[in-house]
Amino acid sequence: MKRWIFKIVPLLWIFLHISHTNAQIREMLYTPLRTPMAPPQAKILSSDTIELPVIDDFSYLSILPSQSIWSDIQVTVTRNKATGQITIGTATFDGLDEYGQPYHPTQIATDTCDMLTSRYINLANRTNVWLSFYYQPGGLGEFPEPDDSLALYFWSPDDSTWTSVWRETGPQNQTLTPFKLVMIPVDNVKFLKKGFRFRFVSYGAPSGAFDEWHIDYVYLDANRNANDTLIADPAFVKEHPQVISGAFSAVPWWTFNNSMLVDQVSHRYRKNGLPGSQNLVLGQYRAFSGPNLIASGNGSPTIDDNHPYNTEVEFIQPFTNPLSLPFTPTGEFSIDVQSFFAGANAGLRENDTISHRQEFRNYYSYDDGSPERAFGIVDQGGAITLINLTPLTPDTLVGLYINFVYAGVDATQNEFKIVVYQNLQGIPSTKLYESPEWLRPEYPPRYQNFIEYPLSESVYINTPVYIGVKQKTIHPLNIGFDVNSPGRHLLVFGDGTNWFQSVFQGSLMIRPYFRYQPLDLSVSEETLSDLPFIALFPNPTSERFFIQIPENQTYLAEMYTIDGKVVKRLTTSGKLTEVPINDLPDGMYLVRLTNLKNHNTQHLKLIKKN
Repeated sequence: MKRWIFKIVPLLWIFLHISHTNAQIREMLYTPLRTPMAPPQAKILSSDTIELPVIDDFSYLSILPSQSIWSDIQVTVTRNKATGQITIGTATFDGLDEYGQPYHPTQIATDTCDMLTSRYINLANRTNVWLSFYYQPGGLGEFPEPDDSLALYFWSPDDSTWTSVWRETGPQNQTLTPFKLVMIPVDNVKFLKKGFRFRFVSYGAPSGAFDEWHIDYVYLDANRNANDTLIADPAFVKEHPQVISGAFSAVPWWTFNNSMLVDQVSHRYRKNGLPGSQNLVLGQYRAFSGPNLIASGNGSPTIDDNHPYNTEVEFIQPFTNPLSLPFTPTGEFSIDVQSFFAGANAGLRENDTISHRQEFRNYYSYDDGSPERAFGIVDQGGAITLINLTPLTPDTLVGLYINFVYAGVDATQNEFKIVVYQNLQGIPSTKLYESPEWLRPEYPPRYQNFIEYPLSESVYINTPVYIGVKQKTIHPLNIGFDVNSPGRHLLVFGDGTNWFQSVFQGSLMIRPYFRYQPLDLSVSEETLSDLPFIALFPNPTSERFFIQIPENQTYLAEMYTIDGKVVKRLTTSGKLTEVPINDLPDGMYLVRLTNLKNHNTQHLKLIKKN
């Protein structure tokens, strides 16, 4: 259970005093209570029975457990919430359902949370059946407490009952521990039938991503024994590193040059198995941009006795044929790199391959896109949170992508402004921009992790700056915080005069974007009726058109060509605004209108023809 809903990372709660106001300003990290997720697929309701062996190492890319093995989808398959795992993926149990929502948002007492239930399994006429798995409490997430637990149950087909066969309670000392192996015999005759099932259940606070447990490499088979503890399955255990050098995890496409692509990456893998049992070839890779193969390498037999078995090992993979884009980019693109190994006794193939998509859009980022925590400032109205940025080329800032995380309070009422400061030898100095209107946080929909916030006017940046937000109230905004990407940027906060450097290690999930607004024409059906009436007329037109907007509102109007190039940008606060277009060629254009107060956005088509 949780004794308080806003749990702070242990030992990292700091108090910073501002002497001239005698006020306290505090930075805090919170546990997310909701996680935006893709809508789950339909649950398998089939009673089809599967055969032995049953093996799941959770190394697939889906965040949902494999429906060929499991009958429910409450847990989340993750690659970055555990540490020291046996293979790259784990099943993570917490207090969030399959939609990323709390089971009981206000309950902090321990209760039933996530379940992971197998499909029906045929154990008829089977002997020496054992179930094994690895588990870890907490990992890089929130630790379970002593009154929380992870349990395992077996299903009896004859009497349709669940029997508890194993349980582990939360640790007394909440320190990181290695994954532990559990071996459970399935030897009771009532289980050795067609229609057997097993189920993992976590018990903890059902109000968010609390009391986390991680399991890896679930293995059920016959003809095993208590000494059958080694897994003959070498596997990657960490995600593929980024393939651009430096602190940024993504940069705008127009800044790209081949020299920023790395010539090698560092991988982590485990030689799971008996010593001397594997003959593998490391260092194989393929790189694509779209459908085009731009580089590949066949590797060499580099797994040797210098790499110990059954422990995590680092190896350096050189790109023997360098990554190189064979064309000059003219728009947004991506590079996809796959690294893999092969050879005798390689085990499950899915955990032998890892991949990374390197995006080149219109923004800079430091994070990996996954918020393990939420960052907030409390007890100081007007507090400012900033990250440093030095663009690779002088450029025009037009907005921020921000990831807001629900962490126990509805921060959508905690208004903020976007601010930009000069960076003078590491200290925020002259203010270059502040939003004229207060903005509201929004929680991202299921298919994306960031909300875009356009500036009311662009800011030209040719020197190091600090970019961030100024909050209106004493309540935290709770911006996503990626703990897996430490040391990439400076994170500072203060009141505009006094500044403090954060003690937290990670990346704040704010992504400044440049030159143009993202082209996104999607408007969900359920929100269309809530949008105010906006009109463009005449349409088609030859020389000019008018924008009609609601009274007493201010909109940012942007006009795009079909390929996404901005040709007009203006702010309108009158009911009727004239826009001349006699300088534009004939064709179809897209007009994006963003309410600068509530951030609602509409997209309209306009035809120009003489």
